[in-house]
Amino acid sequence: EKDFGDEDFHDAAIVFYKTKDYNKAILYFEKALALQPKNVDYRNNLCSVYIDLKNWSKLKETAEISIKNGTYSPMAHMYYAIGLKYTGFESLALEYEKKAKQLEAEQDK
Repeated sequence: EKDFGDEDFHDAAIVFYKTKDYNKAILYFEKALALQPKNVDYRNNLCSVYIDLKNWSKLKETAEISIKNGTYSPMAHMYYAIGLKYTGFESLALEYEKKAKQLEAEQDK
């Protein structure tokens, strides 16, 4: 691992995620993000782990970081909406779901 870059850690995290070794997936996504903290794809993939684990507060926290980093990722906004919904912020979740759909429509043009 001493020679791993962010992509190597990310690739390892994907393997662990696909084999449902969620704890190692989280660890390796975090290592990738330590090297590239604003990489929205890495963070979105980490969100997928939290969805599978139904860890709504970590999902919300992780997606919120992407949004605070200024991302225009529809997925980050949708993940945040899901996290908000399942942590009791349903009206705010609707706003972020709407924003996610708007961003997706703009990117599809």
